[in-house]
Amino acid sequence: MIIWTSGTDPVGCAYPLDDDGTVAASYGYGYAGPAVGPAQLRMQYTTTGSATVKLLLSSGFANTGRFSRASTVIGYEALAVSAAGANFCGAAIAITDSGGAIINAGTINSAADNDLMQFEIAPDGTVSGFLNGAAYSFQWLYPAGQKTVGATDKFAPYLWVNDSVASELADVILTIKAADMTGTYPSDATDVCGNPI
Repeated sequence: MIIWTSGTDPVGCAYPLDDDGTVAASYGYGYAGPAVGPAQLRMQYTTTGSATVKLLLSSGFANTGRFSRASTVIGYEALAVSAAGANFCGAAIAITDSGGAIINAGTINSAADNDLMQFEIAPDGTVSGFLNGAAYSFQWLYPAGQKTVGATDKFAPYLWVNDSVASELADVILTIKAADMTGTYPSDATDVCGNPI
């Protein structure tokens, strides 16, 4: 869910990745949690070699934990502190319709420690990705499907890991707060809470 800690002041909002595995399972995926850290935005998952993709989501992924596009670019990012031994992990964006059904999901795949993954959602709904500052072509769940956030659609950030080899650490930190971001964004960009980056 989205939490407002100071009235309607967007500076106080939070976006915990607080799914207990129930939401991930409802989409047919494993669980890469629980999230760690006071803001519940960090995935520290040791792989088991189960040959499955595992997710760390918001409990409100299909309802309250989503965002609409805005009149300016919206940005968020994630840092792969440890990239699961180059077995791929990273951050993603899910596009859902007004009822919460998945339209598409795009991932940025990190294969190296300290990779910085950035996401931008333009006012027209165009979604752009960057890996270490360079433009990135998303890996889409539905390659031939819709890849923009429509006027009545919403989007949600999440983290993931390809659990293909045992005993590797996937340590990824999602950053949604402007003050904590390190990437470069357009001059009028805001974070998902409306704070200028």
